[in-house]
Amino acid sequence: MEQKRKLIIKGAMELFSKKGFQSTSMQEIADHIGVAKGSLYHYFNSKLELLYQIFLYNYDFFANKVEEIETTDNLSSREKFRLQVMVQLSAFVENRDFVRQQCQVNIYQQDDRIKEFFVKVRFESLSWTRMKMMELYGEDIKPYSLDLATIMNGIVNEYLSYNIIDGIQFDLEGFSHFVIEQCDILVNGYKKGKRSFLTEDVLPPFEISHSSKELLLSCQSKLSKLEIDNKDEISHTLEVLVEEWGKKETKKVVLESVLFRLEHLSQGYFEPEITELRKILKNS
Repeated sequence: MEQKRKLIIKGAMELFSKKGFQSTSMQEIADHIGVAKGSLYHYFNSKLELLYQIFLYNYDFFANKVEEIETTDNLSSREKFRLQVMVQLSAFVENRDFVRQQCQVNIYQQDDRIKEFFVKVRFESLSWTRMKMMELYGEDIKPYSLDLATIMNGIVNEYLSYNIIDGIQFDLEGFSHFVIEQCDILVNGYKKGKRSFLTEDVLPPFEISHSSKELLLSCQSKLSKLEIDNKDEISHTLEVLVEEWGKKETKKVVLESVLFRLEHLSQGYFEPEITELRKILKNS
């Protein structure tokens, strides 16, 4: 990100955290970071646009941290999940004053893009938690995975409210261990009861879809743990898929062809990811 744009975002976030969005003017932001007011409008056409970009900036910043953990070698699936949960918690705790200020004025209802962004983040979070739990506990929890992910996200959000709203401090390291322990308890309970409430047809399709980047990372993570004869061939096919998916000019038929080859080679190891990738292709 261009340095000046980043400077404006960070400066605005500092003032929004202290004074709130409504009580902060563009002139005050300009004075705070030492630039002319006109410079702000070169990058952001309104204060609401600036707020929207702050949300995007922080989302990308912490999403990249989660990705870094996913691609780190020598970490078990359980430890990756725990560390990723801790990173996501820190996104709120480190920005507690900013989050609290925006919640107080219900800013999400004032701009359609901001509202849509938070709907997207909510269901991406559900989708991510669901995928990570299936990766950790196995595909046999799939019938209960939406319930499990919904309950886990609810637990985390309620505990976070103690920090953001009530100002109660707690140790993120210890809390991340606690979250994973609650996952163990929930999964064991659902396995015994074998009863689910939520099913995929209850929620609109976009609400349970993963990003292609997230799905491809999941395939690479799974492959790193497999001991199979054609591992190198699968790895090469995945590399081709990642490369082609990142090209704007790639035709759907090429991606479908590579997906078919990956499906054939992997013998069902990546079935959930391939199914979701095909949905994304179909809707693109």
